Amino acid sequence: MGCLVGKTQLALKYATMSYQLKRYSLVFWISGATVEKLNQGLAKVLNLIDHPDRYHVEQSTKLTSARRWLEECSAMYPTKWLLVFDNVTRKHSLSSRAFASHQFDGNILLTTRIKVVAEGVVSAAEQQHQFFELMAPNIHDAVKLLLKEAGINPNKRIASTSKDLVECLGASH
Repeated sequence: MGCLVGKTQLALKYATMSYQLKRYSLVFWISGATVEKLNQGLAKVLNLIDHPDRYHVEQSTKLTSARRWLEECSAMYPTKWLLVFDNVTRKHSLSSRAFASHQFDGNILLTTRIKVVAEGVVSAAEQQHQFFELMAPNIHDAVKLLLKEAGINPNKRIASTSKDLVECLGASH
């Protein structure tokens, strides 16, 4: 579970393609690395939509306004949105879990390295949601992919060095 296997890159690709295909008219990307970053990101949603509460002194008011806007924006605007919480940690999964239990006319995509965080958010939501576990490729497939993407013809020396590099990056045996 602790390997880096492209969760953020996959989420970014999905968000970009969905926006280009006009599935979403707004995409918000919020770091979930710390509680502070998560709260700052939610508050910044107000700046992006020019909400009157964006200048409010109280952080709790900004967070409430951001959630309320996400809940009610479809009634006011023909807006479908995607909110990405990237790299959510166990430490503050309760914040994201409470957020996931709200009813929205958009979609929330959450990335995390911790399976229990994903399971907790999914189980806390009142609707049916899914989570996908990304696994590191095996070492042989990872070396082949690396060499192919780099445009390198494999030989024994390059394959050995590539194997060492891939192992450092976290492929499984």
